[in-house]
Amino acid sequence: MSKAGKQNILGLTTIAGMLVLIAASLLLPLTPSVAQQSSTASSVTPVHAPVQGNGANNVIDGRDHPELIKDKDAYRLFFLAATANQDPAQRQAMFGPLKLTPDQLSQIGFVLNDLRLRHDQMISDYNAGVMAQQGQMGDLKSFLGSRDALVAQARASIENIIGVKTFDLYSIIQIEKRNMVVAVADSQFN
Repeated sequence: MSKAGKQNILGLTTIAGMLVLIAASLLLPLTPSVAQQSSTASSVTPVHAPVQGNGANNVIDGRDHPELIKDKDAYRLFFLAATANQDPAQRQAMFGPLKLTPDQLSQIGFVLNDLRLRHDQMISDYNAGVMAQQGQMGDLKSFLGSRDALVAQARASIENIIGVKTFDLYSIIQIEKRNMVVAVADSQFN
């Protein structure tokens, strides 16, 4: 892969990592704090409050611990980063090491665009539900399960398109984990 292609991939995964941090910062305030979840001394019903602590304590940084980033999270970040810019050249740079045909890249583009639309709608629906409940935590576990199923479906479609190059994609994802940052909250719920 050319140096420019590697820089494009690194840039996109950095953007994806930032998007995850932003999404985590939007979702984490909706989760009850650990102190409130485990408190049994009080007879008062726990109030949903923001998680306290340094943001760095709430994430897994792939530069330090890529092995702690689950594959499902890494595929999600990689796929969403590939949709961050609708430029076919950008997608070509990310999938370039697979040496795909233009038809394969076009099919992958369709799958990824569908993933992005459905993913964004899922987030909007979840957030609207939380707002309708006056800020009370929605069913985050269900949301994360649905989101992971959506990504798994896209992954299966892409693996069907690329055939024998599936392991090569897996290898790219493992390398890209070093450029990812994932919210710990994802790991706690699934």
